[in-house]
Amino acid sequence: MIDSVKQVINGKSPVGEVVFSLIHENGLKIENRKVPFSTVLIIYEARSDVSIEETTIALKAANKIFLKAGKNKLLVDALAGNNSFTKFLKNIEN
Repeated sequence: MIDSVKQVINGKSPVGEVVFSLIHENGLKIENRKVPFSTVLIIYEARSDVSIEETTIALKAANKIFLKAGKNKLLVDALAGNNSFTKFLKNIEN
């Protein structure tokens, strides 16, 4: 998982990439560019890897992200004493 995140971090940013371009007959230049959505909200159940994957992708594309774990996810983590996102952040710094 950490290797995959590092690949995304080291990869080329999609922001600003021109997908399509044309010059109209009146001289107006029209471009279709990749831009951030701005804000992404994700609600998910009992999948710790979602936090890591979606955060990585959203931040690479210059988006803000709000993650909302459902009741099942919070219960599973509490019972297991697991906070995989915190563990991931500690590992990625190394």
